[in-house]
Amino acid sequence: MQIVIALIFAVGVGILLGGYQPNPEHVPWLKHLVIPCTLVLKALRALATPLILLAVLHTFMTATIPEQAGRRLFLLLF
Repeated sequence: MQIVIALIFAVGVGILLGGYQPNPEHVPWLKHLVIPCTLVLKALRALATPLILLAVLHTFMTATIPEQAGRRLFLLLF
């Protein structure tokens, strides 16, 4: 539900600020919004790889794998 509310809010702000052809009086607002947007995207990119690695490791650690298949999987991975 939070994602839907954020999406509606973002579309509304985009329409009010002009989208692709901003009104010249809204340009300073847009320049101030670039900084937090860039920081959030950089943080998400930095967190994506470790989170995926942890998810894969968690899956391997909690999966029930037969002994012979486990040895074969270990040899394939290393």
